[in-house]
Amino acid sequence: MAEPIKTIDLKYPIQQGQETITHLEFMRRPKAKDLKGLPVNLGFDELMTILGRLTGHPPSVIGELDFDDLMVAVEVVTDFLPGGLQTGATA
Repeated sequence: MAEPIKTIDLKYPIQQGQETITHLEFMRRPKAKDLKGLPVNLGFDELMTILGRLTGHPPSVIGELDFDDLMVAVEVVTDFLPGGLQTGATA
Protein backbone atom coordinates (compact mmCIF):
# COMPACT_ATOMS: atom_id res chain seq x y z
CA MET A 1 0.00 0.00 0.00
CA ALA A 2 1.30 3.46 -0.91
CA GLU A 3 2.26 5.93 1.78
CA PRO A 4 0.12 9.07 2.09
CA ILE A 5 1.74 12.25 0.80
CA LYS A 6 0.17 14.24 3.65
CA THR A 7 -1.61 13.27 6.87
CA ILE A 8 -3.49 15.57 9.21
CA ASP A 9 -4.57 14.57 12.69
CA LEU A 10 -8.11 15.59 13.56
CA LYS A 11 -8.58 17.66 16.72
CA TYR A 12 -12.13 16.35 16.81
CA PRO A 13 -12.33 12.72 15.61
CA ILE A 14 -15.40 11.58 13.70
CA GLN A 15 -17.46 8.55 14.64
CA GLN A 16 -18.58 6.70 11.50
CA GLY A 17 -20.48 3.56 12.47
CA GLN A 18 -18.07 1.42 14.49
CA GLU A 19 -15.03 3.31 13.19
CA THR A 20 -13.46 6.39 14.75
CA ILE A 21 -11.65 8.51 12.19
CA THR A 22 -8.74 10.29 13.87
CA HIS A 23 -6.83 11.53 10.83
CA LEU A 24 -7.15 12.20 7.11
CA GLU A 25 -4.61 10.77 4.69
CA PHE A 26 -4.05 12.49 1.36
CA MET A 27 -2.94 9.62 -0.84
CA ARG A 28 -2.10 11.64 -3.93
CA ARG A 29 -2.05 15.04 -5.54
CA PRO A 30 -5.19 16.11 -7.41
CA LYS A 31 -5.59 14.98 -10.99
CA ALA A 32 -7.64 16.54 -13.76
CA LYS A 33 -10.44 14.06 -13.06
CA ASP A 34 -10.74 15.43 -9.51
CA LEU A 35 -11.66 18.84 -10.89
CA LYS A 36 -14.01 17.57 -13.59
CA GLY A 37 -17.43 19.13 -13.37
CA LEU A 38 -16.35 21.75 -10.83
CA PRO A 39 -16.51 25.49 -11.52
CA VAL A 40 -13.34 27.56 -11.92
CA ASN A 41 -14.17 29.55 -8.79
CA LEU A 42 -14.20 26.93 -6.06
CA GLY A 43 -16.36 27.34 -2.98
CA PHE A 44 -16.55 25.19 0.15
CA ASP A 45 -18.80 22.62 -1.52
CA GLU A 46 -16.27 22.06 -4.30
CA LEU A 47 -13.29 22.03 -1.92
CA MET A 48 -15.08 19.44 0.22
CA THR A 49 -15.70 17.36 -2.92
CA ILE A 50 -12.00 17.48 -3.81
CA LEU A 51 -11.10 16.70 -0.18
CA GLY A 52 -13.23 13.56 -0.30
CA ARG A 53 -11.72 12.50 -3.61
CA LEU A 54 -8.14 12.89 -2.33
CA THR A 55 -8.72 11.15 1.01
CA GLY A 56 -11.14 8.48 -0.19
CA HIS A 57 -13.79 9.46 2.34
CA PRO A 58 -17.46 9.80 1.36
CA PRO A 59 -19.36 13.08 1.73
CA SER A 60 -20.95 11.72 4.93
CA VAL A 61 -17.53 11.74 6.62
CA ILE A 62 -16.31 15.03 5.14
CA GLY A 63 -19.57 16.70 6.17
CA GLU A 64 -19.00 15.72 9.80
CA LEU A 65 -15.59 17.40 10.07
CA ASP A 66 -15.36 20.01 12.79
CA PHE A 67 -14.82 23.47 11.31
CA ASP A 68 -11.25 23.69 12.73
CA ASP A 69 -10.33 20.36 11.11
CA LEU A 70 -12.07 21.34 7.87
CA MET A 71 -10.01 24.54 7.64
CA VAL A 72 -6.75 22.60 8.02
CA ALA A 73 -7.86 20.07 5.38
CA VAL A 74 -9.00 22.80 2.97
CA GLU A 75 -5.61 24.47 3.36
CA VAL A 76 -3.94 21.23 2.25
CA VAL A 77 -6.26 21.04 -0.77
CA THR A 78 -5.68 24.67 -1.77
CA ASP A 79 -1.90 24.19 -1.46
CA PHE A 80 -2.20 21.58 -4.23
CA LEU A 81 -4.13 23.89 -6.57
CA PRO A 82 -2.30 25.93 -9.18
CA GLY A 83 -2.00 29.65 -8.45
CA GLY A 84 -4.39 30.57 -11.26
CA LEU A 85 -7.25 28.45 -9.94
CA GLN A 86 -9.38 30.63 -7.72
CA THR A 87 -11.14 29.51 -4.56
CA GLY A 88 -13.92 32.07 -4.59
CA ALA A 89 -12.14 34.29 -2.06
CA THR A 90 -12.39 37.99 -2.76
CA ALA A 91 -9.50 40.42 -2.46
